[in-house]
Amino acid sequence: MKTIASKTRTKPIVAPIVKDITKIINNNSKFLDDINQILHNGGILFEKRIDIILQLLHSKFNSTPFLHDNPDVQTQLIDIINNITVSKEELFQKVFMFYGSKYLKKEFDQFYTPCTIGEFMCSLSQPNKNAIDPACGTGDLLSHYTGTISLWDISPDVIQLAQQNYTFLNKPATILSRDSILNHTESNGLYDYAFVNPPFGSKTIITNSEVLNNYVLGKSKKKQELGILFIERSINLLKDNGILYIILPNGYFGNTNSAFVELRKYLLQHRVLGIIKLPQKSFSRSGTGVSTSILVLSKTKCAGSYSIFIDEVVDIGYELNKKNTPYKYKKDKTEYLLDAKGEPILQNDLYEVRARFESFAADNRIPNFFIRPGITKCAYQVLNTSILDEKYILDISRYLNTYKDILENSDDKEDIRHYLEEDYTCSFKKINDTEYTYLDIKEINTPLYNGKKLYGHELPGRAKYLLKKNDIIVSRLKGNIAFTVILEDKKNLVCTNGVCVLRPKDEDAMLTIFANLFSAEFKVQHQSLTTGSIMETLSDEDIKNIIIDSDINEGKYRKILDSIKIIQEELANI
Repeated sequence: MKTIASKTRTKPIVAPIVKDITKIINNNSKFLDDINQILHNGGILFEKRIDIILQLLHSKFNSTPFLHDNPDVQTQLIDIINNITVSKEELFQKVFMFYGSKYLKKEFDQFYTPCTIGEFMCSLSQPNKNAIDPACGTGDLLSHYTGTISLWDISPDVIQLAQQNYTFLNKPATILSRDSILNHTESNGLYDYAFVNPPFGSKTIITNSEVLNNYVLGKSKKKQELGILFIERSINLLKDNGILYIILPNGYFGNTNSAFVELRKYLLQHRVLGIIKLPQKSFSRSGTGVSTSILVLSKTKCAGSYSIFIDEVVDIGYELNKKNTPYKYKKDKTEYLLDAKGEPILQNDLYEVRARFESFAADNRIPNFFIRPGITKCAYQVLNTSILDEKYILDISRYLNTYKDILENSDDKEDIRHYLEEDYTCSFKKINDTEYTYLDIKEINTPLYNGKKLYGHELPGRAKYLLKKNDIIVSRLKGNIAFTVILEDKKNLVCTNGVCVLRPKDEDAMLTIFANLFSAEFKVQHQSLTTGSIMETLSDEDIKNIIIDSDINEGKYRKILDSIKIIQEELANI
């Protein structure tokens, strides 16, 4: 690292005890922006700033002097760095997300894994063993592991970032530029653990038959997703009973096309230990909305049925809906909760998930799984593979207790299908010179709607369904559920394929379905049955399987429908 000349010497940075918790939390969230602004005001070129910042961080963790030729800039930077409690791993990631491409004069297609996820995965692994990440990026996944670390990546430029990372962390590792998929036999059977966040998606496809034929999941295929091949490659790198920790899109667990069914069948032939569903925007800081889960798998052949640990995470320690995903801290009403050192505690459910997973591993005597001495056993949820059908659906939302409890208490209830016309179709053939009223998802303001007039040639490609009176439409996307009911005989009323159309067999059936759309039980089922990677959506068949209650307050919901009808008539006259 380049040394920066100084006219003023100062003592090593020693972080003081900070009493102003609000200040420390604000600093933790925006320290890099503040540092960048100070350096900008000091006339430091952007590409030169990373050297200064890394020297500043070295001084914080290694008790070395931070020297700068501008005393005012030096004082401001030391004040900021003294008042943050961010980990070394987090600091490096934030710095290189901000400066990395400029520093190496390269643009990187990197998806940085939140540090709390890597820390969680490492915490499940026994120390002082051999671990590898064959698609390492900057190496964040293994930055918390204590043992022998190997990092591979196909990009020499990204490897340079990983080397910078581990130099900064003062952590030994073997870091090599390797095409893990092409070199399919290198180092197979050598590692106790593999940690992987592979490239995945429809844009990362392998079509080379010479490469594909080296893999069970690629043999005799014209193409295969790179992420799927990385699963097999990572398993091959492991010793018997070695453990794979891999982050995968949720579509791999629930999509029903043949490639994903084959993948899940292959996985289940080993010992799938756990599936942990992450919050929907866990990778938003990298600019992707892919919905993901952590798969934990032991390289152990399994012939019969067995139990899989399952869990769902709400918080991973970051505010995922905010720019730059600042830390999220625990609160008791308006006061922040502090640890023994007086520092704020992250709102991170992965700590509790770890305890539950350890209990599962202890009960099942899982080799190579790290179980802390003297842990207190706690309850956990499992999926037994004996209940899986021929599609081997592993999307855990439909196996968690929040969903299962609704089904188990549904003896006196019917699914939505019971209330619908049989084999109805809503598709239509548009006529270019005909005027339509079109409902996109943004025009559905639960429980009202407000369509726009368009001629057939103006309709977007997603305009797929022709509606009629008493139809109920419900948004497919996971999250906030938009819905409305059509209470008028309106000619040429069409809507987007971003909704499911429910066509009740009569008015009473419509009222029953409509009333249930307001219930917590409907929302839980809707969210549990969505599948997919980037956008989790509900299928036309799965919505019909949702259980609803016929015991409704009929008078209440008729009044609501009457009010909606009056408002819709008024809106039509505006």
